Amino acid sequence: MTKEESSKLSIPTIPDEYFVAALRLIGMASLNGAYHASEFKKVGEVYDLLSSLLEVYADSSKADASSLVSEDDVDDKNEPPLLTIEHLFTIEVAVSFALKRDKLDEQKELAEAVYSGFKEHNDALRESGIISENPNR
Repeated sequence: MTKEESSKLSIPTIPDEYFVAALRLIGMASLNGAYHASEFKKVGEVYDLLSSLLEVYADSSKADASSLVSEDDVDDKNEPPLLTIEHLFTIEVAVSFALKRDKLDEQKELAEAVYSGFKEHNDALRESGIISENPNR
């Protein structure tokens, strides 16, 4: 594999502060009615998961709020909840919906940055073949 090929396959890291911002943005967008009923359950689940993850992260420097695991690996009830790849796609779509529906006017610049960060990460996953398509569609 050439250096160029390996750089194409690198998956960008989503900064921790984007997870905090995503929680805030999704909460604000929910209060402003950004999501339709069919979307709200999935968005709410991600919001709750992000909230509990950030509590764990704040309580312990050992907690990794951006850990990725397959859903099959989340069996141990004593471990804190972890984000799956599917959750990252849900966050991307949720922030995108809020932007398209003009529910984040005051936070538009932050929302666009957060959306771009998640989209760049998720696009790299799509292109690398780790997943074949967006699992939310």
